[in-house]
Amino acid sequence: MSTAHIFEQYQAMLKNWEYLVKDKRNLTACLEEKDAHSKVCINNFNDSMLLMRIYSLGNENIYSQLNEFSNNLGLYIIMEGHDSFEFSKQHNIQTHKGDIMLIQGEFEYIRKITTPENNRASMMHLELSRHRIDEWNDELKSAMPQNGALQKILCPNKSLLNKAKLLLLQSQEPNYIETLKLESLSLDILSHLFELNKITPKQKTKIDDAVDIIRNEFHHSLSISSLSRRVGLNECYLKRDFKAQLGFSIGDYIRQLRLNTALELLLNENKSIKEVMYFVGYSHIGYFNKIFKQKFGYFPNDIIK
Repeated sequence: MSTAHIFEQYQAMLKNWEYLVKDKRNLTACLEEKDAHSKVCINNFNDSMLLMRIYSLGNENIYSQLNEFSNNLGLYIIMEGHDSFEFSKQHNIQTHKGDIMLIQGEFEYIRKITTPENNRASMMHLELSRHRIDEWNDELKSAMPQNGALQKILCPNKSLLNKAKLLLLQSQEPNYIETLKLESLSLDILSHLFELNKITPKQKTKIDDAVDIIRNEFHHSLSISSLSRRVGLNECYLKRDFKAQLGFSIGDYIRQLRLNTALELLLNENKSIKEVMYFVGYSHIGYFNKIFKQKFGYFPNDIIK
C-alpha cells in the first residue's frame, strides 16, 4: 500500500471531523471550536513516506473517531499533552508526553481523545509505503510490531525526541524547499529509530547469557531487575532485545519453559500434579490449571486419569 492511500484516509477522516481544508495538495486543515483550536498538516513525499503533524491549543478535550484506518508501519510520537487510544478488542493504551509508538495493520475502530497539557497538545505520525518497507526489510525487522498491533517503544531516546521537536517546529504550510527539509528531517528520525533498534554483538551475547540463566533457573522466581544486573544490560534494553532476538517477552518465555516442562513431567514421570506444579515454579493450583489449559487445550488432570 502506497502512502497515497494513507493520505486518502486522512482526507476522509478530516472531512468526517469537519475540519476546514485549506491546502489540498499538502493537506493543511484547521478545526475551530469555542475554546479550542486544532491544526493538521500532512505531507506525502513521493508516495513513499508520509508525515502528519497535529497541533492543538485550548482548554477543551478533542474527541475524534474513525473506522478502518490502515497502517503499513506508522511511527507516532507524542510531544505535548496525552492521548487515549482505544482499538476494538485489541488495545486500550494511554500515552503521555515523550511516548513513541509503532503501529502496523488495520484497525476496525479507533477513538482518540487528545487532552491538552498546559493548553497545548502536539504529535506527529510518520508512515512508510509497503515498497519502502520491503526495501528496508532487514533494518526494520527488530523494530516492527506484529501485524494488526500497536506497541510502545520501550526505550524512548532523548536525541530522537529532540529531532521530532525540530520537525514539529518547521513550517506548517511549507514551500518546495521547506518540503525538502521536512522530508530530510523525517528520514533522519527514521534512520535514528533503526539505529536504536539494532542489536550489537555485545548485546546479543548478553541476551544469550540471559537465556542460559532462565533455562537453568526458570523454576525459581526470576525478576527482570535481577536478570538485568546479572547480565549487565539496562532493563529497558534487556526487554526490547530479548523480544527482538527470541520473539517472546521474558515473561512469556519463562511461562513457555515452565509449561512445556510440566507437560513432559506429567507424561513421563510418576509425579502428582502438585509436585509438578511446585517443581516448575507455580504455587497456586487454580492458576496453574488455567494457564495449562490455555496453552495445551486440556487440564493437567486429563493427562493422568
